[in-house]
Amino acid sequence: MVNWSIRPSAQLSIGGDDEGPSTSYGQQANTPSPSSPPSSFKFMRVKDQKPQQTTPELVIPGAASIKKHLVLNDKRHVLTKNSAGNVELYDVLAAKKVKEYGDRPLEEVFNENFKKVFVPSWFSVDFKSGMLQIT
Repeated sequence: MVNWSIRPSAQLSIGGDDEGPSTSYGQQANTPSPSSPPSSFKFMRVKDQKPQQTTPELVIPGAASIKKHLVLNDKRHVLTKNSAGNVELYDVLAAKKVKEYGDRPLEEVFNENFKKVFVPSWFSVDFKSGMLQIT
């Protein structure tokens, strides 16, 4: 999560010209007219403006999200590959991570853990939220 503050000195005006919308900035007069902006305001096209802030004030790092998964033939373990590139083995029955393999190809780890056994599918795996969800 990245937090960017917006300074109150820039106000987006409605309208603009053929070049795009404009932004007003500057000091506001004591008695603003409801029909037009105060004379102390300057107008500038949005594309001509410089960024007010180039670095975020606060960065909250998050955990790596799951990008790929493979269900092993024993239908008890699931291999995952996260956004950091690390491969991990999860036990579905115990609902916990069993082993971390580091940054390796997912198919290579799948072949190492392959067992010649047939078990019917009894669960489905979803990782849309970035986390492993077993239903």
